[in-house]
Amino acid sequence: MLDVLVRISEPINAGSDTASEVITRGGGAAANTACWMGAIGTDVTFAGQLGIDTAGEILIEEFKRNNVKLSVRRTPERNTGTVVVIIEPDGERTMFPDPGANSGLTFSALPNVADFDALFISGYALYNPASYSAISSLVESANQSKTPIFFDLASVGTMDRFGRRRILDFLPNVQCIIMNEDEARYLAQAEPRDSSAFYLSLVELAVVKLGADGALALKRGPNNAIEESRIKGKTVDVVDTTGAGDAFAAAFIASLLSGSKLTEALEAGDQLARQCVGIVGARPR
Repeated sequence: MLDVLVRISEPINAGSDTASEVITRGGGAAANTACWMGAIGTDVTFAGQLGIDTAGEILIEEFKRNNVKLSVRRTPERNTGTVVVIIEPDGERTMFPDPGANSGLTFSALPNVADFDALFISGYALYNPASYSAISSLVESANQSKTPIFFDLASVGTMDRFGRRRILDFLPNVQCIIMNEDEARYLAQAEPRDSSAFYLSLVELAVVKLGADGALALKRGPNNAIEESRIKGKTVDVVDTTGAGDAFAAAFIASLLSGSKLTEALEAGDQLARQCVGIVGARPR
């Protein structure tokens, strides 16, 4: 995805002009995670689809700058996906996505998941009707090869359009879910801190990003015992929250795969997320 970031310095004047700064950056949840992984030295490959257009060329160059290997199909049928992000003075953002070429992924165009240590999937890919079949086949292939799957729930809006019941039916196919508080609350229909048993009835590991309050990890232990790891948040000057969750996922997954304990992986994710919110855009600079 190509992010068009609109930083406003005053309330939106509907039907008129609003003072703003417009910046173009690479985006897309899984792509952001891949770029942060590459930037911190993780061997990572991004698989997806881009249009045959200038935006696609820009994104490919950005992947290369962040040491991300590519398994990308270019299509003349759709433009590269684009999202307009409105960033308010307090750093909060509202997004208007057009998936473009992200729609219509085919399983045959994706790499063999058995060649990798783990698979990261953004909910945006699963929830897209034109890509659902390919992602479902990819998950089935990963399960057959026993490749662990880390699944990011994406946003409440996209979850709701896809259907909560369908998400609940899908989640036992993955080993780890990563979500923010709103997404966790929507999934459980209850407060995240009261829903440990619910999450672990679906997956082996559940991670809840708590923003300024840190992060929480819940793991299913022997005899279904619940193991909980929690870190506190740290003070940080927020410039732009776009991509913070993607940066968290990148460092958390990389740290966990390298053998770190859960608390250490949470700390790594939090540290990279704090680095992300201190810059404009969702990618390393």
